Amino acid sequence: MKKAIKRILIFLFFALIAASLIYIGIYFEKRSNPIYIYKTGIDSITTKIDEYVKVDNKYILGDNINISGTVDVDLTSEKYSEEASTNIDSSKKNNMINNLSRMDIKYGFIQSKKDNKLLVSLDERINDEIIIDGKYLIDNSTKYYFVNNILKNYVNDGNNTYFELLNNEKTSLDNVDYLYSFIKDSLSKELGERAKKYVINTNVNNKQEELNEVSIRLTDKEIKNILKDILKSLKKDKEANKILSSIDNKFSKRKVNEKKEYLKKNESYTINIYSTKLFNKIKKYEIVYMNKDNTKNYSIDVNKNKGVFYYSEDNNLKYKANYIITSKKTNIDIYDNVDKKIGNVVIEKDVNNLLFTLTLKNKDKSYDIIASSKFKNYNKNQSYTNEITMSVKIMEKQKSVLSGTIKSISKVNNKPIITEDIAEAVLKSTLTDEENDKIDNLYDNIKGRLENA
Repeated sequence: MKKAIKRILIFLFFALIAASLIYIGIYFEKRSNPIYIYKTGIDSITTKIDEYVKVDNKYILGDNINISGTVDVDLTSEKYSEEASTNIDSSKKNNMINNLSRMDIKYGFIQSKKDNKLLVSLDERINDEIIIDGKYLIDNSTKYYFVNNILKNYVNDGNNTYFELLNNEKTSLDNVDYLYSFIKDSLSKELGERAKKYVINTNVNNKQEELNEVSIRLTDKEIKNILKDILKSLKKDKEANKILSSIDNKFSKRKVNEKKEYLKKNESYTINIYSTKLFNKIKKYEIVYMNKDNTKNYSIDVNKNKGVFYYSEDNNLKYKANYIITSKKTNIDIYDNVDKKIGNVVIEKDVNNLLFTLTLKNKDKSYDIIASSKFKNYNKNQSYTNEITMSVKIMEKQKSVLSGTIKSISKVNNKPIITEDIAEAVLKSTLTDEENDKIDNLYDNIKGRLENA
């Protein structure tokens, strides 16, 4: 009896060892998979960005929300102003800057989940001249649009299922987060499946290391193939398809534009991620741009919450930057190719404020940019104000290329009221060719108007 028990215990012991080895093998195989490595890299980068971009939960008022805002632009350019009479491109840029500075800009976003209504509006005017006065409306599972000076009435643009996806358990923010995560994972999968894996010696943090390298070369054709497969995944996934179809009822028929050129024939980007051989801990990111014989290299050596960024052209170091990231602050010191400090970037964030500052002086060019976002007048779960301000001063040969401020003020509350009159809305099929052409060319027409005095 004792021998039988002993044999059983020995068997269980070796079975446990075998199972553990199998598990460890599967674990390390998973971590060494290019898909896993790209996902880890993308997640790591986006997590850091999200820490600064995402607002605190107390400022999320839900699906019944009213946002009304204004933008005030006050910019000038000494360089383009002086060149305007002799250079067409400078004249267009100078006119654009002056017209934006003269413009009154108002925008709105109102969503009433209880009434199944949504209204997005943009109103831009220079004195009494309407540059654009446009509205997009969802009402009673139907979408409408209106463009003043082109249309006399709202246009019925067909069915819309946007509000059908919102309930007590799911919000519009949940849908955005789902798509965001799905696209990140899909991109990781597509990059990983196409990537090649090597073991190489490379310089990281000023020392040579033997590391795993996963690498993919992106050409125009490869980018289109990746976009096609991501689009296919979005259509195949039931939840993603429902969300996107609720926004765009033609989503199921959408295709990647084969005529669009992302990269020219001789252009390519190679994305490399370097990781340790055992645990595949990421040590370095690298992007190599090639155009015929010209090469640009962007790389980041990673060491916990600090590291070094390098930028080279044709294997010649141009700039480097040392960065340190903490929970509330990122500091980046920028150096030229002879290790002379030429600039600094600081990003600071707390619950109510975000501050970005950039100072950079290199040869005959200098950049001074300060941008901030401040939340004010907070009334718990009811309302607040957000102010975004940017001041910019870009100099070249002691002349101002661009100088001034841009300020946006948004007032937000949880009292959405939409009273748009759609009683005389017309079907899209009734629009004239002239009206359709004006709507199709709206962006180009506005851009052309602003580029002229």
